[in-house]
Amino acid sequence: MSTHFFSSLVRWLVLATVLGLVGCASGPNAVARDPLEPLNRSIYGFNEALDSSVIRPVARTYQEVTPSPIRTGIGNFFANLADVWSTLNNALQLKPAQTLETGARVVVNSVVGILGVFDVATSLKLERHPEDFGQTLGYWGVPSGPYVVLPLLGPSTLRDGASLPVDTKGNLVRHLARAADEAADAFVRRLSAELLEVVKNDRSLKTGDVQRIAAVVDARVMPHLNFRRMTASAVGPAWRQATPEQQARLQDEFKALLVRTYAGALGQVKDQTIQVKPLRAAADETEVLVRSEIRGGPEPIQLDYRLEKTPGQGWGWKIYNLNVMGVWLVDTYRTQFGQEINARGLDGLIASLSDRNKPGTRP
Repeated sequence: MSTHFFSSLVRWLVLATVLGLVGCASGPNAVARDPLEPLNRSIYGFNEALDSSVIRPVARTYQEVTPSPIRTGIGNFFANLADVWSTLNNALQLKPAQTLETGARVVVNSVVGILGVFDVATSLKLERHPEDFGQTLGYWGVPSGPYVVLPLLGPSTLRDGASLPVDTKGNLVRHLARAADEAADAFVRRLSAELLEVVKNDRSLKTGDVQRIAAVVDARVMPHLNFRRMTASAVGPAWRQATPEQQARLQDEFKALLVRTYAGALGQVKDQTIQVKPLRAAADETEVLVRSEIRGGPEPIQLDYRLEKTPGQGWGWKIYNLNVMGVWLVDTYRTQFGQEINARGLDGLIASLSDRNKPGTRP
């Protein structure tokens, strides 16, 4: 398989995961250099260590001691508070329809749903239109600035980071409560809808603001992928012979490759929609297949997800492979990675991925 053919195939697969894109990713200059890369890598390492040593144990304890109905109510309460902030930001972005609908959600859930503990608005088909103050600043022309990784909060941009004191960036308790009890097909449906909403309503994404695109991808897509499992599967049997340092490098470079590929795709989302098919799995299954179709082009596009439940970690479902029209993404990477390993070894594969992730090269 030629490198050009492989790159085109992978780009097609990833574009489809961003809801039905049928073109190519952005050109060679799609992703600019990260001027704060050394600092960002250090903070990323700190966040990863904190996540494994503090946040996940706290999340596990929260799930174990808090009954499911209470977690759901807590999640709904904080979601209602987030809707209040989204209503204001929709208004500041001059979006009257979204302002009225999100505002109606707040009124219904606050009054009928007892301060938002019960999500009555969703059953009434009132949709949520999430917006934050960083998006509002972008609407009025404030540039995103460089990509930054914030302590505890993760990926962002300078503009979004500066808006944090007056922004609601989402609540950990709300996220944990929802993720712990969400069905796999509901998770895919929600993630797709949230990503579409952000992409369609953020002007900086439409204009190709690469720093903002990278931040959106890293913050909204990457946390829902099981990178270790995906990387191990893509590398194949050689993964077991890799040293811990090599495994860490492979994960880091593979993630960077996926972020860059997604970043080239997000700016091209237009009017695509996704229809998630009913889940055929037992309630207690921890690995499932969710099937869906992307619509908005000449023909529907098959898009299937393989997901695993992460019990005790508090992060709900994670994607570890996806299938576009019969082709599995990780399996496609495994073919090329295997050729690289056979020719140059694991260090050669790491070097090759590092070269592909340099600014000015195609992913």
